[in-house]
Amino acid sequence: MAIVVGLLGVAFVALGVTIFRYLRSTSLLLERIEAHHPDLWIDLGEPRVVRLNMGHTTIQPIGPFLGWMLRPAAPGLDPELARMKERSRRLFRIGLVGLLAWALAFLVLAHLPIHFA
Repeated sequence: MAIVVGLLGVAFVALGVTIFRYLRSTSLLLERIEAHHPDLWIDLGEPRVVRLNMGHTTIQPIGPFLGWMLRPAAPGLDPELARMKERSRRLFRIGLVGLLAWALAFLVLAHLPIHFA
C-alpha cells in the first residue's frame, strides 16, 4: 500500500510540473499572438493573462482562446505559432487526463479499507 501511495505522490508532482509547463506555454503563446498576429488576437477577444490573488493566474476571456487552442491548427498558420499552439494543446490534454486519472486513483484508494499492523 505504501508503494501505491508513493506512486500517487510522484504522479501528483508530475501533474504539477505538467500544469506549470502548460501555463507557461500558454502564456508564451498569448504573447506571440498579441505581438505578431494582432488580427487573430482581436478575433480571440484580446485575451490576456490576468494575475489573481495568491499567485493564481487565468486568461480572460478564456472561452474563445481555449476553443481556438483546442482545434487543430489551420493550414497556412505561421509555423512557429502552429508549433506553440500544438505544444499548449498537447500539455492541456496531458494535464487533463492526468488530473482525471489521479483523482480517480485517489478516490479508489480512499475507499479501500486500511489495516494497521
